[in-house]
Amino acid sequence: MWRSLLWKEWNEQRWRLWFGIALLATFTVIGLRTRVLPDEQMAAMTIMVGGIIFPLMVAMGLVAPERAEGTIVRLFALPVPPWQVMAAKALVGAAVCAGPLVASGLIAVLMVGDREMSLAKLIGLYAMGTGVALAVFTWLTAAGVRQPSEARAGLMGAAVFVAWCLAIAVCEIFQTELFMTARPTDWVVGASPLGFIVLEQGRVPAARVIVLQIVAAALVWGWSAHRIGKTGKAAA
Repeated sequence: MWRSLLWKEWNEQRWRLWFGIALLATFTVIGLRTRVLPDEQMAAMTIMVGGIIFPLMVAMGLVAPERAEGTIVRLFALPVPPWQVMAAKALVGAAVCAGPLVASGLIAVLMVGDREMSLAKLIGLYAMGTGVALAVFTWLTAAGVRQPSEARAGLMGAAVFVAWCLAIAVCEIFQTELFMTARPTDWVVGASPLGFIVLEQGRVPAARVIVLQIVAAALVWGWSAHRIGKTGKAAA
């Protein structure tokens, strides 16, 4: 049954993976070949598209379409606990989100290597972008797990992302000399979907960011599994 769930999700989501790879690969090849922007800025733009915008598209299409069509009720009629349904969706969705950035990173390494920046830094940028993509996907999926349509799932996901950005901005505004050593902003960002950006910048210890991200992801996915299971049982 577990393999059947994974295969079902793969068949439904794989077109998004191929679309994402084609989009980011084309964007990367054209940008690096024409050299309109420096390599680092080009990589940053690619990461912004693949790490923030593309995960929103994947999250929108993970649960909401089945809820809109009513087929999610059949999933919860299967002899598996609801959390396994959510786990299958999460695993396939995470692979779909990471795939385009991995492909883009490989293309960038083969095309430019250490042309304008070190190879290690280029790989680090794409690793950071992949982490951001997975974190953004986690939060946006949780936001839209009970929404009845893709449009509403997208709006809820965007609202959650904006709320995190506002929380980070407020911390930056009200951070005073009293907190220069504690830097509460770094803790907030470290737990946010953008936490790996702080890790790449070296503002806080890597171990702290990784632990915060793991804890946040575990809590958010657990919350998502609880909510989708509760809703599915009620619907059934």
